[in-house]
Amino acid sequence: MLVNKLAFRWIHNHIEFLKKQEAIFDSRPDAMSARITSDGYLTLALSPSGDQWTKMRKVMRSGVLTNKVFQRLYAKRRKEADHLVRYVYNQCKDPDTIGCVNVNDAACHYCSNVIRKMKGLKSEEDDILDLLINLKKSRNEPLLSTREIKALIVEIMIETVYNPSNAVEWALAEMINQPDILAKACEELN
Repeated sequence: MLVNKLAFRWIHNHIEFLKKQEAIFDSRPDAMSARITSDGYLTLALSPSGDQWTKMRKVMRSGVLTNKVFQRLYAKRRKEADHLVRYVYNQCKDPDTIGCVNVNDAACHYCSNVIRKMKGLKSEEDDILDLLINLKKSRNEPLLSTREIKALIVEIMIETVYNPSNAVEWALAEMINQPDILAKACEELN
């Protein structure tokens, strides 16, 4: 049924194109800022394609970005979302702010609070840091070095704070420019 839909065909064609051009999109230029941030290209997002990039991609896919981890950390994200809603509600009721909320600041705080809670928890099963430390090679040797773990945690913190908050701000700006979509979103929230 979906195959006959225009959007599905468009997305499918683009996915095929991206798969064919993966090597081009995976390559990154050598940049001093990327080298410093990734501690000598030890991470995923800023590193040029190669063995280290492939290793980190596998770590993220099979260790960090799994449905099991996503489901386990759901309660923490939900609790932080409740704090965000309470903050926005209080800002709207505050006479000093005249009902204005800085969306970028609110989203940045939400994202940073979520990642802070996910990387520094007491329970091993809830902690991304412990998850990375406990990844093992076939002979029960650590898969990642201390430097790789540190660089990856820094990269995760950078990516999880600014990328989602910018996306939220952009989406809200687009919704303001499209009143019919904004009305539908407001209707869903009510």
